[in-house]
Amino acid sequence: MSLAIGHRLGGYEIVAKLGEGGMGQVYRARDVKLGREVAIKILPDHFANDAERVARFEREAKTLAALNHPHIAQIYGFEQSALVMELVDGEDLSERIRRGPIALDEAVAIARQIGDALDAAHGQSIIHRDLKPANVKVRDDGTVKVLDFGLAKSVDAMVASGSGATITSPAMTAHGMLLGTAAYMAPEQAKGRPVDKRADIWAFGCIVYEMVTGERAFAGDDVSETIASVLKTEPDWSRVPARLQPLLTSCLQKDPRQRLRDIGDAVFLLAPSGPARAHRPPRSSPLVAWSIAALTAVAALGLAVAHFGETPAAVMPIEFDLHAPEGSNFGDSYQALSPDGRRLVYTMRDAGGVVRLWVRDFDTRDPRPLQNTEGARSPFWSPDSGTVAFAIDEKLMRIDVEGGPPRLVSEVSNNIGVGSWGTNGTILFGSRLGGPIYRVADTGGTAVPVTALDQPRFEGFHAIPSFLRDGKRFVYLRNSADPKLQGIFVGSLDLAPDQQPLDMLVQSRLGAGYYAPAGGPSRLLFIDNGNLVSQELDESRRALVGSPALEAERVGSAGSYAFFSVSSAGVLAYRTGEAGGPNDFNLTWFDRRGQQQGLALGRGAYGSAKLSPDGTRIVGGLTRSGLASDIWLSDLARGILTRLTSDAASDLYPIWAPDSSRILFMSLRSSGRGIYEKRMDSAEPERLVWRGEGPAIPDGWSPDGRFVLFTRQAKESGFDLWLLELGPSPKATPVLSSPFDEGFGVFGPDGRHFAYVSDESGRDEVYLRTFAAPGDTSASSPRQWRVSNDGGQSPRWRRDGKELLYRNEGKVMSVPIETAGSALAPGRPVELFSVRGAFVTQWDVAADGQRFLIPMLEIGDVAEPIRVTLNWRPGGNQAR
Repeated sequence: MSLAIGHRLGGYEIVAKLGEGGMGQVYRARDVKLGREVAIKILPDHFANDAERVARFEREAKTLAALNHPHIAQIYGFEQSALVMELVDGEDLSERIRRGPIALDEAVAIARQIGDALDAAHGQSIIHRDLKPANVKVRDDGTVKVLDFGLAKSVDAMVASGSGATITSPAMTAHGMLLGTAAYMAPEQAKGRPVDKRADIWAFGCIVYEMVTGERAFAGDDVSETIASVLKTEPDWSRVPARLQPLLTSCLQKDPRQRLRDIGDAVFLLAPSGPARAHRPPRSSPLVAWSIAALTAVAALGLAVAHFGETPAAVMPIEFDLHAPEGSNFGDSYQALSPDGRRLVYTMRDAGGVVRLWVRDFDTRDPRPLQNTEGARSPFWSPDSGTVAFAIDEKLMRIDVEGGPPRLVSEVSNNIGVGSWGTNGTILFGSRLGGPIYRVADTGGTAVPVTALDQPRFEGFHAIPSFLRDGKRFVYLRNSADPKLQGIFVGSLDLAPDQQPLDMLVQSRLGAGYYAPAGGPSRLLFIDNGNLVSQELDESRRALVGSPALEAERVGSAGSYAFFSVSSAGVLAYRTGEAGGPNDFNLTWFDRRGQQQGLALGRGAYGSAKLSPDGTRIVGGLTRSGLASDIWLSDLARGILTRLTSDAASDLYPIWAPDSSRILFMSLRSSGRGIYEKRMDSAEPERLVWRGEGPAIPDGWSPDGRFVLFTRQAKESGFDLWLLELGPSPKATPVLSSPFDEGFGVFGPDGRHFAYVSDESGRDEVYLRTFAAPGDTSASSPRQWRVSNDGGQSPRWRRDGKELLYRNEGKVMSVPIETAGSALAPGRPVELFSVRGAFVTQWDVAADGQRFLIPMLEIGDVAEPIRVTLNWRPGGNQAR
């Protein structure tokens, strides 16, 4: 059926005829409603009057309409057995090739866009089956559009089902097009056998070969000779640039079982130009070709500079996404790129809830788990990229990625965080919950601090170090309760822990990354308002210079760890989403069996949360914007959240009075740092109760309302436990002050005992101690009992005093308390339940001990993949 100029087809007016072939006739038309020009394809005459085949064509058109991709010509609709498509201006690729071979960089750019289009289609089980240069349009700006997507598949199905025909390509129906199509047929397609997406990969390889050589990979004077060439001959590999030989060898394997299996890998394997080395790549194993190509992709730039003294050609970034398998997630994952940029190690939680380390080698397709790393977190690499260090609770481990069991490096009393492995054999690592930066030899030994928490700066921990070029200095995060004082700093192994400089590079609550390419200036990567940015680092001045450059948008985080990693070899990996920041937790109810009983409060950045003694309200520190925290009140019955404080400084760690009438909290206000009081029945502003220079964290209020236990940090003795006596002239005195850390004391219901935490045993444990009011001359010498036996934090009392509860990481522990006269006798600790994904430092327990209020880490959209960019250069990427 031919259409005359001016003919109306539904809402489209025919303007000109563009071409005719085995798939029918193509016309330029104008959309009379929208005023845009479109392309209209009419079915071949021998199909046009077949209602069943037209209906199938229409169903296929609907499927193809789902392919909304920038490099696929879009389908607009279906009108009277005609397909209405995007009109793509520009020349087709066959016309471009007729002028001669295409420059390598331009050919790679075109190939990547074709591959992206195929990847999108294959992801929806759509196969082109007639991919060839004539079906690829190249616009003047270099944008590529693939045409006729999926039509070969749909028409094949019609032909085969209609008459039992063995036709395997629409081109077979038009002798004039057969020769051009036969040159791009996969061997199995030429034999009339069933085909899958690997036939498109073969055609892709043929197109790339033709672009860079100017000749077809398989040629002949007629159809028979062309097909014979496809089945029996090999291309002339000497004509192919060395950097593309491994890729094309994998695409053009005659046995589809040996061929590259995924077009996404073909895009990934498009390597940058490296030193020219004429050779014929081996074709006996595609895996060899994969390895060579990926090696070239990552390393060629560095090799050219370091070994050949050449200035490398500009290369394009290569991006791909790493998805978690079904049932697994990256919700709270760490990721770390190897220094050579060839591997990524990351943590992943499987369908059974087990977290372990996984490694993705960029020259292979499938990630692999590292055995015996269950419970691992905070991984980082050795300088030779062959070993991964990681943490399991308070142990620093190492494991060779090519095999072998994990080995212990060191053990400390703090939860180990992300570290950095120097070229001189020194490992630095920080803390996840509290403590300085430590150093230890990579062969193992005792870890010693290289930084010291600064009490006047309200510092809680130091974390996420990265060695600089000289192997002695490092950048790291100093966390502080005062948001103006926390950020990224430069430290040095040559300085004493308390002599580290306090010149802040940039204010931040999250750790930073360090990028130092060979021969180029170093840069600091950090999170700014949720986005990943980079800025040049002047290491001699310990200062950032120039302006920051945007690298990626909406990068997720958890705690102080941002979900990104960078390799100085030119690789960036990150995960987007809102996981971890700034709204991190759901306040969740649990029963004594560990079963969730619903939310007390939805997602929020809760720095603390305390249940009122009467059980009706929750008060907590909550970050709403920026880095500062305010005190908020939640009425559980009405579901209303009310702000209680609004000072520009942080207000933190509220506790309730025994009668639920008021709260005390710590504030870092410039007008007076210390402990403040806020009454629940008054509109009056909060008032300063006690002023202190260092952090003063209220912990427990005595049942009679007279005393408050609080934790105070001192430069000389670390964390100490103090007592605040309330009244007209509040007075503070130390209760426990020693070389060890003590704190987080809570009064028992009898008022004569309190529980607290100390690390005098070498790790945090829970203790009981008798209490006597100041000036009580009748009190006997204090007695003390250790309650926990395998670590313990954050003790809480049941109201009747017969049970003490505490946490040990994600485990909730219970200790029965018996009374023997006036003395208490703690029993054996037992585990009630374990909670995965919980951050329970600031948990709480209902008065009857039957319900537990636990902040659960909000892991965000766990479907978000890890995006990896090869050939990455700062400031040169489009943030997404």
